[in-house]
Amino acid sequence: MSSQAPTSQQPSFLGKLADRLASLSGGCVGVMALLIGLDVVARHAFNKSVTGVLEIEEMLMAVMVFASFAFIQKEERHIRIDMFMQYFSVTLQNSLNLFSYAIGSIFYVFMTWRLFLLAHTKYISSEYTLDLEIPLYYFIFIVSLCALLFTLILILQTIKYAAKLIADKRFLALFIVILGLIALCTIPWWFRALDLGLTRSIQGVLGMCLLMSLIFLSVPIAFAMGMVGMLGMLTLNMNFGATFSSLGSSSFNYATSYVLSVIPMFCLMGEIAYHSGISRDLFNSANAWLGHKPGGLAMAGVAGCAGFAAVSGDSLATAVTMSSVSLPEMRAKKYDPGLSCACLAAGGTLGILIPPSIGFIFYSIITEESVGRLFMAGVVPGLMLASLFCLVLYVIAIRQPERAPRGAVTSFSEKMRSLRGITGMLGLIVLIMGGILTGFFTPTEGGAVGALGAIGIALLKRKLTWKNFKDSLYVTLEITGKLMLILISVNFLGIFLANTRLPQFLAEFFTSFESSRYLVLVGIVIFYLIMGCLMNVLPLVLLSLPSIFPTVQALGFDPIWFGVIVVILMEAGQITPPVGVNVYAISSCAKDVPMEQIFKNILPFFLMMLFLVLVLTIFPEIATWLPNMVFGPRIVV
Repeated sequence: MSSQAPTSQQPSFLGKLADRLASLSGGCVGVMALLIGLDVVARHAFNKSVTGVLEIEEMLMAVMVFASFAFIQKEERHIRIDMFMQYFSVTLQNSLNLFSYAIGSIFYVFMTWRLFLLAHTKYISSEYTLDLEIPLYYFIFIVSLCALLFTLILILQTIKYAAKLIADKRFLALFIVILGLIALCTIPWWFRALDLGLTRSIQGVLGMCLLMSLIFLSVPIAFAMGMVGMLGMLTLNMNFGATFSSLGSSSFNYATSYVLSVIPMFCLMGEIAYHSGISRDLFNSANAWLGHKPGGLAMAGVAGCAGFAAVSGDSLATAVTMSSVSLPEMRAKKYDPGLSCACLAAGGTLGILIPPSIGFIFYSIITEESVGRLFMAGVVPGLMLASLFCLVLYVIAIRQPERAPRGAVTSFSEKMRSLRGITGMLGLIVLIMGGILTGFFTPTEGGAVGALGAIGIALLKRKLTWKNFKDSLYVTLEITGKLMLILISVNFLGIFLANTRLPQFLAEFFTSFESSRYLVLVGIVIFYLIMGCLMNVLPLVLLSLPSIFPTVQALGFDPIWFGVIVVILMEAGQITPPVGVNVYAISSCAKDVPMEQIFKNILPFFLMMLFLVLVLTIFPEIATWLPNMVFGPRIVV
């Protein structure tokens, strides 16, 4: 897993300030983990909680999130669909980047302005936090300054791309971009001038079409969602005050969500676990037990992915981490390169099915279902999917032994000695899941406790250096910042969709059919499979689930079971072309293996995912049995 420390050569004052804010953001992550850990200990050892810990966590979360934005923008590391960009001319690439950053500049200028006004309002009203009685405007003003730096860097980069077009004398391209921006920003006015008499739901559909168009023009997903949400609200109401007011308050409120603090905590835990050598120990142990079987090294890689998934909540991190360990071994044993990369790309998807899982966390946030139940629901299907992947590898190795040769046979004593390597992983699993299931701490606190546990293991193994720790913080703040940019924007987009009543319309539309509810489920599955091929899965779920989930409830499907189905479909999107991010990540680790060769070998693993969806549909108890046993039968209100 590569470090995400600053890399761009930007000696400007704003660039240096962005790096300083990145350090501040990383520091906030560390303090957040430490405070939650201290609170858990104090609560159980002294029967007394740390005063104001919830308020401190929320404010640190807000500062950490907004302080990371400038760094992400400086490094230009947004989540976007750029599958076509490599085929475009330099002029078209510069034009699209200019268009994208101009859109972002417009949206975040308004957000920054409203944040400053929000800070002023809190100052005038003299509002204080409840426990510590700290003036609330302090934190909002700090957040506003961070947003201002982010916006200034965004504007400067917009000017940079405009200057490139001018320097290349591409005046027509510049003129077309300006016309496009004017047409986009004046949508509320000319839409009202046309007076088409469309219902709000149809306006919501048109808004979604505009959103998809912007996304496929390679506009960063956060920018596209935010801009469509703002323009949509203006189109519906033409109430500038209400629209821009919610832009400031909703962004700050979302950034201070204590529940969302689980995202940086689990990311930090996975990064520290990687640096502590847990991934290599897992692979070595799995190799000792499975390496001598047909396809054994590849199966060991999948088993290592399953093990690392239990200490990491991210698919991409799992895939990259295990590939760095197991790919060299498979190369040495003359494994087929395409098959080696494909099995690790597929194995990496277990990172969002086997708990802890960022996929389940996002599902829980949107649907308000118990994250503890969701974690438990993913255990059995996760192990089943890992076993199905191993079965695929075994069959391939039996039929084509030259593609996956057997490894060396190890003695029983060597197998038993190798188990010492998984003690760190087992310790973290027992710590996190045991603490959550016994009620010792909440799932939100579990991420911080797991991060501290991973730090403790790394220190005991003498694997944690200051550089490793700093790199882990940078990766954490980058992942969290990119996701929070999208979450803040999708929250504002959700306000627009709620005003159009599109989610309710879709729910009523689907439930109006007299056909079997399973046909509707097939339609939902096909929708996720198709869209998962075209865009990153987390933004897709954030965008679509608010509309689809009411339909699922109306049809009588178990929400916990459906959460497992959604996460498996999210996994499928991670390995399907053209936006199979796991395949891209593995390809970056094995640059000599053509990407199309990896995608070609992905098919049997993808089919296993669909097979598991079918099995879970026929036997939903596979997903619901464990959470019902641990937490009791689910009470439907």
